[in-house]
Amino acid sequence: MCLLLFSPLANGQNNCNCVDNPKYSSFINCDTITFNNDIILYRQFNCDSSWLTIEKKGFYKTILNKLNKRLIDLTPKLGYQFAHEYSNSILFINRQVSGGGLPMNYELIDKKTGTTIQKYRPIIYYSPNNSSEIIVTVIRVC
Repeated sequence: MCLLLFSPLANGQNNCNCVDNPKYSSFINCDTITFNNDIILYRQFNCDSSWLTIEKKGFYKTILNKLNKRLIDLTPKLGYQFAHEYSNSILFINRQVSGGGLPMNYELIDKKTGTTIQKYRPIIYYSPNNSSEIIVTVIRVC
């Protein structure tokens, strides 16, 4: 006897639903972004929280950001949001406050390890292409 089971884990996602609050599906995007080097980025949610995961099958799986039930309505406005892919890294906007008028922070994540390479305060400019991988920011020197 042979039993074949389908598992949504094959695509990296297994949790994008809340039966008690179906409106979450209207504003939490659970699409998977596939980057170079077989890196995938996906958001998931259930009735208790939402989270953003970066993964390279067989190497690492890291939750970059998690919002609990109290903040799940702010998922599109808080935490990590994809900004740009470079050859060896991925740039994320890290929104700390929803609509508070504060400048946005950024983080550069290493594609090989899933770890943070650099945290940036506001960025003035980042290159929109891979031919010139440039990030311009202002640093404070005391």
